[in-house]
Order: sequence, then structure tokens, then C-alpha cells
Amino acid sequence: MAVTDEFRNRTVLVTGGSRGIGLAVAREFAARGAGLILVHRVASAEAEALLEEVRADGRPAISELIDLARHEAAQDAMRNLIDQAPPVDVLVNNAGWIQVRPFLDISLAEWHRHIDINLTSMFVVTQTVLPGMLNRGEGRIINISSELGLVGRPNYVAYSASKGGVVAFTKALALEVAGSEVRVNSVAPGSTRTAMLIDESDEKRLSIPAQRFATPEEIALSVLFLAGAGGDYYVGQVIGPSGGTVL
Repeated sequence: MAVTDEFRNRTVLVTGGSRGIGLAVAREFAARGAGLILVHRVASAEAEALLEEVRADGRPAISELIDLARHEAAQDAMRNLIDQAPPVDVLVNNAGWIQVRPFLDISLAEWHRHIDINLTSMFVVTQTVLPGMLNRGEGRIINISSELGLVGRPNYVAYSASKGGVVAFTKALALEVAGSEVRVNSVAPGSTRTAMLIDESDEKRLSIPAQRFATPEEIALSVLFLAGAGGDYYVGQVIGPSGGTVL
């Protein structure tokens, strides 16, 4: 892995960092010199290999298995992690879950699972990490929402509601902490080639103005922009790498 120094001496915490967009985000930060803390429910060989590379370069590289849907246990685990880990400079709230169902078929358990993983877990992690950023007078928080948090789509009511909550959370918290030089923003991807991509049909692909699905790496580059110097004056913004499906 060729490494540059853009994020050297900075530590990035990524939730849902073992695959998909989260792993792509971790890889891009690692390639730019950052230390990594990956929080996920299930580890992956790819994530562990990445962490080994980062450790070999003398940077912190931590993998923590936490089920963020179990909120009280997750809160305790996050507090223990933050007490022992290097200070977190960048937090990427990426952990997510999706179930496609007609509204009248959504069970209460499925509704709660969307809210628990996509929204409440972000609250738990952010509330644990934010005090250190405020004490140091700097930090970046990037929340992964979705184009479906900005527009509706049939059969995605629970997912859209949870991701719309991520957008509102981002805007409100961003204003609350803006004077402390902690910047809170969001990336709202369109359909992206990950294990969570539900509809990979040609019809779906051709409905995207760009005529293709995003790659996880393209979403990661938007995250890096907000975490870097380009994001200095962004407060509560939602940027949408969606190929033109949401304008």
C-alpha cells in the first residue's frame, strides 16, 4: 500500500468498517497515513489484512467487535474503547442495515432494527467520541445517510425514515458544535455496489442519470473531502454522490 501523509498522525474511527463502504473508507484513510479504529459486528479477512498493513507502518490499528444494535452494551464497550484508544480525530458513522418491504408488511421488530442500527447506534457512538473532540477544539464527524433519506421510494419506508433521521441529526448537531471547530456533515450515497445493494437490475442501473452504480471507493472519496482541508467550512451539509438521482 503506497502511503501519503495527508492524514498522518490522525486517527479515524469507522463503524461498519469490515466491508462495503466502511472498508473502502478505511482503506482510503489508511493510504493517506491515518491510524484506524474499526468498529463492527463481524470482522472480515479484508479488514484484518488492512489493519496489519497499518500496524506494520507503525500506526495505531484497532479492531473492536461491538454489536451497535445492543445499545447499553455498545455504550459501555465504546466508552472502554475510547478510554484506551488514541484520540479520535475523524468519526465516520457508517454502520447500517436495510430491509425492503411494503409498508403494511413491515414488522415492528424490523422497524426497530432500522432505527436501532441506522440511527440510535450513531447517537451512541457520537456521544462517546464527541467529548474528546470538544476538549481538543477540533474534529470531524461524517455520517453516512442515503439518497433515500432525502427522497422517498416505495417499499423503503423504514430505511428512509431512519436515514432521514441521520440527516436531521447531522444538521442539528452541526449547529450545536460549530463554534468549537468540530465539523459535522453527511454523505448521502446513491445505489452503490456493496452487499447491501438490493436492486442490481439493468432497469435500475439505467434509471440513474450516470447510467451506472457507484463504487464504494467513490463514496469514500466524498468522506475524505469532508474530513480534509476542503471540509473546513462545511457545517451540517449533505453531499450526495448519487449519479444524478437526487439533485
